Amino acid sequence: MKHTYRFIAESLEDNRWTIAGDELHHLKKVLRLKTGDEVEVCNGKGRWGRGPIVSTEAGLAVVTTPETFSEPASTAPIHIAMAALKHGTVDEFLAALVEVGADQISFFHQDGGEKSRLNPKSHERWLHIVAAAVKQTKRTWLPTVGMFPDLAALVASLGQQTRRYFADELFAEGGTGRGSHEDSARSSILNLPEQVAPAVLVIGSEKGFTERERAVFKAADFTAVGLGANVLRAPTAALVGVGVLALKRQKIY
Repeated sequence: MKHTYRFIAESLEDNRWTIAGDELHHLKKVLRLKTGDEVEVCNGKGRWGRGPIVSTEAGLAVVTTPETFSEPASTAPIHIAMAALKHGTVDEFLAALVEVGADQISFFHQDGGEKSRLNPKSHERWLHIVAAAVKQTKRTWLPTVGMFPDLAALVASLGQQTRRYFADELFAEGGTGRGSHEDSARSSILNLPEQVAPAVLVIGSEKGFTERERAVFKAADFTAVGLGANVLRAPTAALVGVGVLALKRQKIY
């Protein structure tokens, strides 16, 4: 079966869609698609369709779709929030977070971290990576990407109905503090209930959370969870966490 490429597009009336900007450049210059070729289009807000390109003029590609489909947003979105990492590190695993099921991705400055790690240029690049991952996975809703000056600002942005978790490195047997096999098993993310409501999982850097940040978690009623007996790198921890929550949302685990 021939692969059908998907593009982020603007949905108009009468099942017509327009593709512009970087998406148009990719369609014409990279994939070299032309009038008559069939593509998929999606507006990133649940609406999508499939149909032929009918024109590629005036800086736009126009697509008509015999049918247009709509998918509702998840009632149990998964929000992964991470401490800002070194430049380039996020680029390496951001697409994978989208692939395994993250609906909202946030980064915050952790105590003692470099403030330059979060900037408009990085944010723009991350949005492009997320869009490419959405098209590859054929998801219909674009995950959001947010940046926050610190953990407190991130927590203040959360909805009241959001289930709140943070990955506690102290539960790992190799961590410093109370780690033991019993602690790791009892606190495991695998023991969380089915994912039927919005949830956020906060991941810190390999250095762990400061006492001030732990106080923020306590004041905001976060639950500490473990991600296994091993000490994980932050990208690995994020992928494990989102993967488990996504399986619980599908009632697979």
